[in-house]
Amino acid sequence: NSGWYWRVKSTPYGINGAPSAFYFDNFYQLAAGSFVVLAIAYPSATKFTVQIDYYGNNLPVVPMSASLLDVLSPTENVLPADQQDCSYTDWQEWAYLCNDSGSSGFRWFFDGSHLYLRIVPYNCYSRMNVVRQACFESYFEAYGAKVWNMQFGYRLSVKAQCTGCAVQSKVDGVTYYSVPDVPPLRSFESYSAGISPSVITTRAPSKPTTKPTKIAPTRKPSTSRPLIRTSH
Repeated sequence: NSGWYWRVKSTPYGINGAPSAFYFDNFYQLAAGSFVVLAIAYPSATKFTVQIDYYGNNLPVVPMSASLLDVLSPTENVLPADQQDCSYTDWQEWAYLCNDSGSSGFRWFFDGSHLYLRIVPYNCYSRMNVVRQACFESYFEAYGAKVWNMQFGYRLSVKAQCTGCAVQSKVDGVTYYSVPDVPPLRSFESYSAGISPSVITTRAPSKPTTKPTKIAPTRKPSTSRPLIRTSH
């Protein structure tokens, strides 16, 4: 489990701001019970629409969590596939996520300066029994080490609207809002200490030793599959 601060920058395209739309591609590799928290700086007036789909079948819009502490929970104790409550009566809800997985699952929160997304392996929470079971059992193991299979199907999309906010640039239908490039002062330790989100002043995340990937819209088809893409 880890946390990352993401900033969209591209010198060739003149981008350095907060995107009005982006999505996580529907291919990912996460073990059951793991998660990644992504933080993105946005202007305080920004409103978000966050939604998950399964191969284009939209699930209900995900409401914002009541507290940042929900997103920063240091553990993801998801129940085994056969112990989750995944019942439903409307056949159109076949691709939804289970009602009760025993854990936080996907969550998001905006504290007025940063959008926090708790990314989880959605297949582990799927109402489809085969998909959910495979999330717990599909891996390669040798000499005590496990490499989990790629999972696919569910995609997370985020739309951001900031009326009256300063615009840094517009590229390929995506608006990039001007906002200071400042990492959040948040950590998982603050959750364990039970500190409220309004007074968390723990150390800032250390800078990664590798260069962050710069996300920029592409004009030509590419054979690569980036995890996060800006979209219009």
